[in-house]
Amino acid sequence: MSQTMQEFPSITHATIHYYDGPSPADPRTGTAAASANREANPQVMPITDIRSLLFPPPAAFTLDISGFTVVKHPSELLYRPYSWDSWNDAYLRESIYYPEIEKVVKEQTGAKKVLILAGTVRTRLFEEPERRPTPPPLPEGTVPLNTNKGNYPAFKADRPRVRGFDKGQEQGPAKKPRIDFGVDGARATLRNWRQDIADEAKDIIAAEDEAAGLPGGLWENYKGRRWGIFGTWRPLLPIKRDPLGFVDFETVDKQDLVSYFMRPPGIHGPYETDIKLSKASAKHKWYWCKDQQPDELTILKFWDSESEKPGSKVAGGIPHTSFHLEGTDDLPPRESLEVRVVAFW
Repeated sequence: MSQTMQEFPSITHATIHYYDGPSPADPRTGTAAASANREANPQVMPITDIRSLLFPPPAAFTLDISGFTVVKHPSELLYRPYSWDSWNDAYLRESIYYPEIEKVVKEQTGAKKVLILAGTVRTRLFEEPERRPTPPPLPEGTVPLNTNKGNYPAFKADRPRVRGFDKGQEQGPAKKPRIDFGVDGARATLRNWRQDIADEAKDIIAAEDEAAGLPGGLWENYKGRRWGIFGTWRPLLPIKRDPLGFVDFETVDKQDLVSYFMRPPGIHGPYETDIKLSKASAKHKWYWCKDQQPDELTILKFWDSESEKPGSKVAGGIPHTSFHLEGTDDLPPRESLEVRVVAFW
C-alpha cells in the first residue's frame, strides 16, 4: 500500500482457486487455466474491500506501487440515448468507448500513446471445462502450447480483437488467478498482435534487440522507451456476484508464477506467447471494490518494461481473478467488459 490506512475497511473471506500443477502448465489438459477444481489449490484468503480508500482521490493504491487502481469513469455509453445493447455495437465501442479508455489510461499512467489490444465481455456463469483424456508425455525440451483455436472469432489484423460478443461465444468469469502477459508474452504481443502496434514500437523493438545482444542481457542494457500492457475492467451492471479480486504487487514473488504458453494468430502467422498462473502464497494480500458500479473502472497492470530493470521499485503485473461470494448462487450472471491496452511513454 502507498498510504497509511485512515479507516478500517471490511474484510471478506473467500476461496481463491490457485493453480497447482506442473511448470510450465500443460494447456492440453484443458484444466490448467480454466478449471476451478482441477490442477487447483483452493485457499480461503482474506480479501479487503478498498472502497473507503478510493473516493474522493487520491486513491490509496496506485498502478506504479500496487499494480492496480479503481477510478470514477462515467462512460458516455452508460447514458441516454445509449442502452445496454450499445455495448454490443462494434462501431460504438470503437468510436466512443475505446477512445475513452485510451484517454483514462493516459491520465492514470502518464503514457503519451495508448492503443487498444482487445475487448472481452462476460455475461454467463462460470462453467467447469470438460475433462479431457490425460495427454501423452511430451519429448524432453518441448513446450506445451495452447493453439487457441476459436478464441478470437472476430479477429482481424487491422482492429482490436474481441471475445464474448457473438452468440455461442459467451464468456464466463475466470476462476484461476493469472497475469494476462508474462515477459515473453508481452514482448511477443508487441511484435505480432497488430501492424499499427508493431509500427509504433519499431524503436522499442530495435532497442530491445540491441540490448539483448550485450553482456548482461536485455534489461541490464535496455535504453529504449518505457512501455507496458494494462487491463481495464468495467461492470455493465452493479456487481453482486463473482466480483474481481486482485493482489498487491508488493506481496507477489516471481516464484509464485507459472507460465502457460499459447500460440494465437498474429500478423506474421501464429506466434508463441504466455500468461502467468499464480500458485498459492500466504504473503498475497487480496483486494476488491465491493458493490462496484458501472461508472467505476478498475485498471490493472499486466506488464511494465520499467519494472523489469534491475533495482526497479515500479510495480509489474499482478494476479487477479473472480471469486465467489456466499449467498449469491441464485443471482443472475455478472456482466462486465474488459479492455486490454498497450501504453507507450
